[in-house]
Amino acid sequence: MRLLIVDDHPDCLDSLQLLLEVEGHHVATASNAADALGALSNGRSFDLVITDYRMPGICGDELFKRARQQLGPLMPPFILHSAHHDELSPSAILLPWHACVPKGNPDLLRQCLHQFASEDANSQA
Repeated sequence: MRLLIVDDHPDCLDSLQLLLEVEGHHVATASNAADALGALSNGRSFDLVITDYRMPGICGDELFKRARQQLGPLMPPFILHSAHHDELSPSAILLPWHACVPKGNPDLLRQCLHQFASEDANSQA
């Protein structure tokens, strides 16, 4: 899968990129929401976006909303990947995320990616 990972912590970004590339995914990264929106708008298509929630400037939920506004039906699904699930705003909780996965649980993230890939394959069949 072609993935875009968005996280303002370089260590988290690097480790997640390495983990997912070892799994065979093609990974692009962005260290903030503005760079992610640029990557999404420059014609590169992604199968899935994995974003942190709490980032300086534009949070993950606002990134989701702006991507939906910018891309419309071409917007890829988003996974919220955050260490701060207890701090999510009510409006963030209600967004149609593909999944919400806490940081520090790579097995759950892998499981979500495998589930997404199988759902995507079934929808294309």
